[in-house]
Amino acid sequence: MQTLDVKSYWDTFWENRAIPGSQNDRLFQELSIQAIIRLLKPDDIALNVGCGDGYGFDEYCSIVKKITGMDYSVEAIDKANEIHSDLIDVGKAEFIVGNLLEIQPELLEKFDVVISERCLCNLDTEEKQKNALLIIAKYLKPKGLALICEPSLQGYDAIDKIRQRLELEPIKRHWHNVLLNEDMLTELEPFIIQERYTFGVYTLLSRLFYPLYIHPQEPQFDNDINKIASILCREIMTEPQYKNIPSQHTLYILRRVD
Repeated sequence: MQTLDVKSYWDTFWENRAIPGSQNDRLFQELSIQAIIRLLKPDDIALNVGCGDGYGFDEYCSIVKKITGMDYSVEAIDKANEIHSDLIDVGKAEFIVGNLLEIQPELLEKFDVVISERCLCNLDTEEKQKNALLIIAKYLKPKGLALICEPSLQGYDAIDKIRQRLELEPIKRHWHNVLLNEDMLTELEPFIIQERYTFGVYTLLSRLFYPLYIHPQEPQFDNDINKIASILCREIMTEPQYKNIPSQHTLYILRRVD
């Protein structure tokens, strides 16, 4: 699999996408945005890499001073500029075409916060993910934060082991995704992992309880159980006893320390 194939996939995706956002599980996408905005501050200048059509920018702009969205898909950026013209007009947001694997000199040490929400998983090797994180570090001001919300290799494996015991099929892994290996983050200078939160409460209810409850029917993302799971997760995911429950996705809070 080549990076060009993934880019072609996303160009076609955004050209044909009729609804906002990139995820079919809209409840989870909203949950991840809510988890991220808890960590933003009013004076922050932020960058969202792999921003797509800018889904979540209304929420981000309600907190930060300004946010820049960057994506390598021209189709995505065209949609973002159209959807968020009001935020652009008042100077709260801007959108640029850019490849995360290519350093943009004008962005160096410009940002207090860089957000990656399901961006790194679309790079086709772990080495490229590592290089992307090193470039993110260059875009951050000293002591800046990288908020990395990505599907986790360890999380997927843990949930699939439970699903296997329950005689459920493994969770589908998209051909264009390379799940983030948490071991890589522990050795990545100039970052330290300041904190990590899983979305385990949502995952356990939506990917284990709900499929068992409706079996043999096919699960649907927009259902009452998942809605309740989203509310519960949002309220308690940062509590010590819940923040490390196995989950498909993890929010890593990385601080630049050099």
